[in-house]
Amino acid sequence: MTKADMQWHEDDYVAGNPGLAGSAAMVVLSGCSGSGKSTLLAELGRRGMPVQPEAGRQIVKEQLLIGGHALPWDDAARFVELAASRAAWQFNSVRPGDKPVVFDRSVVDVVAFLDYKGLETPAHLRRMLEVYRYHRTVLMTPP
Repeated sequence: MTKADMQWHEDDYVAGNPGLAGSAAMVVLSGCSGSGKSTLLAELGRRGMPVQPEAGRQIVKEQLLIGGHALPWDDAARFVELAASRAAWQFNSVRPGDKPVVFDRSVVDVVAFLDYKGLETPAHLRRMLEVYRYHRTVLMTPP
């Protein structure tokens, strides 16, 4: 990674990233917990692919560090709000390049967690599913 790759400017952040939304530049890696997604993502990154880590895992680490309750097993709705916001930030921060960016899960996975928990999906999160569009082909790891 060059110094230029590490520089970031506020103008690089484009809400909804319309130039890349739905394109082959935005690839999702999904699957059940423990199926090797993060290991595969780490290897792809090691081989030079741009990757984005799982937003939910980041939120869990941060909440545990600060003694927060926005955890999937404590306050699922708040956890989803934070994870969806982080996933949106990751999506919006992608810059065009010659390689696709591989995301460890997506906004879709985060919002689907509400359904899994039997909770209602708020309108703004349903809207996220329309705005934050990844490539239509999803890489799935087997259970």
